Amino acid sequence: MSDSNVERQFRAAESNLSNEGIGKANCNKNIDWDDSNTCMIDVILFTADKENLKTLAEYAEKKFHEMNDTWRHRFASINVDKLRRQYNRIVSDADV
Repeated sequence: MSDSNVERQFRAAESNLSNEGIGKANCNKNIDWDDSNTCMIDVILFTADKENLKTLAEYAEKKFHEMNDTWRHRFASINVDKLRRQYNRIVSDADV
């Protein structure tokens, strides 16, 4: 498979991961300098399995709510309006 095909499919895989940079972050952490396409192919194959995406979404939702429960009271007492608005926007976006 050519490098351009791998890169095109990797961009599609990133799209399946909501273009949040998850695939790229994974590759930056786990890159094989002798074969940089290997990590991209791993991401492509991961996102090709809908069960993987479902499991990842369930994990992310659970982790988000755990973190929200942990930090909610601390953020409620923040005196900086900008930070409080940003926190409230993140929390409300997660409920969509």
